[in-house]
Amino acid sequence: MYRDFSVTDEHNTYKELTDIQNQFLKLNKDLEVIREIRKSLITTCLNNGYSVKKISTILGLSRQRIYKIIESR
Repeated sequence: MYRDFSVTDEHNTYKELTDIQNQFLKLNKDLEVIREIRKSLITTCLNNGYSVKKISTILGLSRQRIYKIIESR
């Protein structure tokens, strides 16, 4: 996955940097979408009677983290 950057082909290096940056930006957008879906599902679970403790156990997160997720944005 990682490449040896000792090769001095400037064009290939530029293209690789551009490609990596584009992948990074796409993954960040995807991550934001997934975070919003998770937040929505947590809210739905809370509205349907699940406790924060139960949700935290299901997700493997602390109760404090669950509260931070639902309070964000």
